[in-house]
Amino acid sequence: MDYKNLTEAIKEFGDESIKFAQIKLRTKGFAGKKYKTNNTGNLSKGLEYQVKETEKGLVLEFLSAEAYGIFIEEGVNGTELKRGSKYSFKETTKYANIGAIMEYVKSGKFRLKKVYTNKEGNKVNTFVAKTPENVKSAAFAIAAYLALNGIKGIGYMSKGMEQAWENMKPEANKALAKDLSDFMYLDFKNKGFNVTQKST
Repeated sequence: MDYKNLTEAIKEFGDESIKFAQIKLRTKGFAGKKYKTNNTGNLSKGLEYQVKETEKGLVLEFLSAEAYGIFIEEGVNGTELKRGSKYSFKETTKYANIGAIMEYVKSGKFRLKKVYTNKEGNKVNTFVAKTPENVKSAAFAIAAYLALNGIKGIGYMSKGMEQAWENMKPEANKALAKDLSDFMYLDFKNKGFNVTQKST
């Protein structure tokens, strides 16, 4: 069976799903996060999909150029706090991916803050210089926190897919019906039946 119309509908669904996922990644407050997830922009830029035709039909697969994309989607269990994910840091892990975190802290996307209590007893936040010592200290603190507490999955891709599907469900059903109609028309015609097909 030729899935020409359904393939086009699936490609549109893939495009829309990625568009909504990218919006969610750069939205502050999404999934309860105080800051947007897509700090560097690499995660949203690296989202793509491919459509495969198998013996059972069409398969749509979403991909990420960034290896950590799946962990942001589904989360990671920490050594102490379990997130209900199928992914987990090893129990012996003390620091989560310290190399990548160090590079992120060094980047212009990250600003170092110091919290102290002033003479009046109030907590004060102030930015501090990115000295090698401060960068190293912040990176190890973040890496240790993530190893213990894991990573909360935010489902940016699955929620993007849900939104895209709600928007184009009628079109997908129509495309499938058109492909089925074309298939039946050719099948009957090849068997010698005198059939006509309405244009849609």
